[in-house]
Amino acid sequence: MSVRWGAGPTSTWVAGGVVVVALGALAVLAWWPSRTEGPPAAATATAKRGNVTTTVSAAGTVTAVNSRTLSFGASGTVDVVKVKAGDTVKAGQVLARLATDDLAEAVGNATDGVDAAEDALSRAEDAAQAQSAAVEAQAKAQASASAPSAGPSGGANPSGGNSTGGNSSGANADQNGGGTDAVLSATQKLNNAKLTLTDAERSLAGASMTAPVAGKVLSVSGAVGSRVSTGSAFIVLGGLTDVAVAARFTEADVSSLKLRQPATVAVADDDSQEYAGAVSQIDPVGTASGRLVTYGATITFTDPPADLLLGQTVNVIVTTSAATGVIYVPSAAVTGVRADTGTVTVRTTGGEVSRAVELGLRGDLSTEIKSGLVEGDVVLLTR
Repeated sequence: MSVRWGAGPTSTWVAGGVVVVALGALAVLAWWPSRTEGPPAAATATAKRGNVTTTVSAAGTVTAVNSRTLSFGASGTVDVVKVKAGDTVKAGQVLARLATDDLAEAVGNATDGVDAAEDALSRAEDAAQAQSAAVEAQAKAQASASAPSAGPSGGANPSGGNSTGGNSSGANADQNGGGTDAVLSATQKLNNAKLTLTDAERSLAGASMTAPVAGKVLSVSGAVGSRVSTGSAFIVLGGLTDVAVAARFTEADVSSLKLRQPATVAVADDDSQEYAGAVSQIDPVGTASGRLVTYGATITFTDPPADLLLGQTVNVIVTTSAATGVIYVPSAAVTGVRADTGTVTVRTTGGEVSRAVELGLRGDLSTEIKSGLVEGDVVLLTR
């Protein structure tokens, strides 16, 4: 490439490193050395004091730790559903209700049955009492009639007294037995009637479904007009303060996980806000998908957030090990690593010096230096 300037009989141009000056037909050549670039300066970093950590990460979803499956305490037709999935409810709030006409009628019929059984028992007791009184009067009369009388010799008449007394005892037993049986039967019927009333009242109360705790409705499996059975799942409720994160870690990462390790949770589409937590559960059995094996783990929040949605996708970072308040350099500054030793190149006023160092925790980005460097030393990044 050449650059030319000037006009007329005199002109000058540059070609490579040569300057050519032309005066009419005369040209003068001059050597102009080309400029060459030197090697780029090596990148450096400064040894600092701080924290070195190793972490593992995974995607997870917000879930309820103790979800509750709610059902009606009676069978019937759904009359009212007051909530839908995603709604937040208070403890004691009515969530749904069955039609109660038939249930209320059953309570009324059971109440009438108890009243009738009580009347029957009262009549049986009165009859038994009257029968007992009659038997007692008869016994007294017989005892008086069979009292011993003085004979010619002044002795008692043993035959009459003994015979009459025996017959009276048998009659008394028969009559008392009949009265007792009637009272017992009436008592049993009253107890059964009361049980029927209790069941009817329980069914009527079970027609109204209320929230046992404050929470968020996860699902509603029925609608108005549908038939339900006692105990069948109808609403699933998750607690507001017992949310956690369910995450799956790879087979390589799960070996570093331990209970109570600190973790941070961030919403997948918004990393500006992080929530503190800790590992609370690690599944002992993995799940295979092709050649990939993952293990489930639960991350419990230190302070459960109120603005996270159940089922929301989050990113989880678990700190598996940490060294705090130590001297560290970027891991790219350390070469020749063998066991707990390595080499760094230190830039000094006298030039660059290779120095052996003792290594501590080798973190994700930085490496702890136990000895060989001091805070403020400048080291070269070699990779």
